[in-house]
Amino acid sequence: MDTEEVALRETMMAQGLDDTHAVGATLRAESNPRRSVPSVLPAARIASEPAGPADFRIKGELGRGGMGVVCLAEQAVPSREVALKRLERVEEPFVDALLREATITGRLEHPNIVPV
Repeated sequence: MDTEEVALRETMMAQGLDDTHAVGATLRAESNPRRSVPSVLPAARIASEPAGPADFRIKGELGRGGMGVVCLAEQAVPSREVALKRLERVEEPFVDALLREATITGRLEHPNIVPV
């Protein structure tokens, strides 16, 4: 694990994100009005899952993958819609993979990729 990944892990833990392993990414509809938005499944489908960080309100599920669930959420401050990715299994290899993904994705800049 490099120093950047260690710093990201420490930041997540300091913000209480180690409990839910959520990573927020802004869904900026205003930056690309023609982007397609996946359908949002009702929040009831994911109600049995652990809640996200306190300043997020889960609105529904966007999708599921090999690592976890991506939910549409509303962030209280700043007021915006975000995607939260939560791990299905809280085990070190999965946490490490999520941190690597966030680090790599955070470096990408493209109109079709939301900022992390």
